[in-house]
Amino acid sequence: MNSVEKIRELLVPIAEAHEIVINDLLWRNEGSHRILEIPIMFHDKSMDLETSSKMSGLFLEALEGSLGSDLPYDLDVCSPGAERKLNSHAEIEDEIGSHVYVKFKNPFDGRHEIYGTLSSVDEDHIKIEYLEKTRKVNLDVATDNIGLIRLAIKF
Repeated sequence: MNSVEKIRELLVPIAEAHEIVINDLLWRNEGSHRILEIPIMFHDKSMDLETSSKMSGLFLEALEGSLGSDLPYDLDVCSPGAERKLNSHAEIEDEIGSHVYVKFKNPFDGRHEIYGTLSSVDEDHIKIEYLEKTRKVNLDVATDNIGLIRLAIKF
């Protein structure tokens, strides 16, 4: 049971029972260590160390035996961070007015990526406002051309 989807199915009910959202779930490698990373947050997008530690114990208990003893791994239950990935249309809508980074699947308007303010969202497009030299420009991007969208820190 090492597929991310199966693990998600196992852990989401536990998270929901504690009013926690699992932002993402991924396997990553650091040297020879395999790590299951589970970024979590409250519905208000905050997280604290005590809750993270508590959920780590609950997740570990649920996963014990499910991943198989032949697959050594470490568990990293953490906050999704300031530049968290936006995984659904609802999450994207919640971040209207936020500074975002968007990476395109196919180059668009001569760009592979863009940083800007998410100004509007509908089913098929998002609108990003960004500065081009000294003027504000709006870019309308088809949602099916978005390879990645995440929050970004504005400098």
